[in-house]
Amino acid sequence: MLDYDKAIFHMTGEEEGIFNLKFVSKDDGRYEAVYDRKGNLVTENTRSGDNIGYRNMGTYNYASPSKKGDQKGDHTMYDIIPFYMYGNIRGTNRGMSTENDIAFKCKDKFLESKEAIEHYNGIADKFDIDLVEYKGKK
Repeated sequence: MLDYDKAIFHMTGEEEGIFNLKFVSKDDGRYEAVYDRKGNLVTENTRSGDNIGYRNMGTYNYASPSKKGDQKGDHTMYDIIPFYMYGNIRGTNRGMSTENDIAFKCKDKFLESKEAIEHYNGIADKFDIDLVEYKGKK
């Protein structure tokens, strides 16, 4: 499981998407799976409220977001920038500024949601991931 800071592009959707949890393959960090609050795999066809699958689904990483041996910035260069340019599925790109605005807005919503944080912490604790402290709404 990845820390929420490394999963924000898979947590878009202020009501449902903020509950998504992202996992990567342990040995190389290249294969991703994203699960919604009910434990369902998020795929390109997922439609659950504002949790739109083609935006939040797991993808293949050409450079691991979590592997320590990769050069710093490789994940940005080979995975995030192409996402900005093309989206996860042809014709779904929204551009860098829009994607960043949405992701960081949803990150703020996650941090303001006691329910989403409790959901995250309940799983993160099992994976030795730092827990998130709920500080209330801004």
